[in-house]
Amino acid sequence: MKAALYCRVSTDQQVRDGDSIQAQLSALRSYSEKHGYDIAGEYIDDGVSGTLLNERDELQHLLDDVKAGRIDILIFTKLDRYFRNLKHYLNTQEILDKYNVPWVSIWENYETKTPQGRLMVNQMLSFAQFEAEQTGQRINQ
Repeated sequence: MKAALYCRVSTDQQVRDGDSIQAQLSALRSYSEKHGYDIAGEYIDDGVSGTLLNERDELQHLLDDVKAGRIDILIFTKLDRYFRNLKHYLNTQEILDKYNVPWVSIWENYETKTPQGRLMVNQMLSFAQFEAEQTGQRINQ
């Protein structure tokens, strides 16, 4: 299987908390090797908020590769490294579903194969969006 490795970090604080691009890539590469995946590409959005979709050039590149049939599975470390906006997630998930590309969050236990799994992902993304909005509000005050 051809795997897409996706990493994102938006702040220096996240780097200090262990979410650096290098930490994510190292974990994703190890996971891919352990599971026998061929790495089709590494897609890195460095310094970009998870609430912004149009500014995430590498995520857009990844989706283009999905549509071109170059990706069989998407792998990322944590859901909040993937998205912090429920609407953007759902629109992107629709594309992945259309091309039968599942995803794995390697540091968490989420799945989208069952109604319960989809509910849990949607709830967690709602909380992630709330946290991002609240942080933005505090910064702007």
